[in-house]
Amino acid sequence: MNRGTRNITFKVRFHPDVARYIKEEELFVQPRMSEEGDGTLLFEVTVNNEKEFMKWILQYGPNAEILEPESARARLKEQLGQWLDVYKR
Repeated sequence: MNRGTRNITFKVRFHPDVARYIKEEELFVQPRMSEEGDGTLLFEVTVNNEKEFMKWILQYGPNAEILEPESARARLKEQLGQWLDVYKR
């Protein structure tokens, strides 16, 4: 990942279908991961490039839910709304 201008901590819940791949992926950060009883994976990490991290998360589509920060959730909701508008035409 490229360096950003400030650190930001993310908390993401990964669906059981992709949890194994997340645990096996070689990352440039040191996340804290904990598997939940339902097979989901809670992933917490501090990064210094929010844009690059968001690009990485988007590859998992609905199998990755951003829990924190709320500002990142809100931006993703806004982006998804824009995508819906494009495909409604």
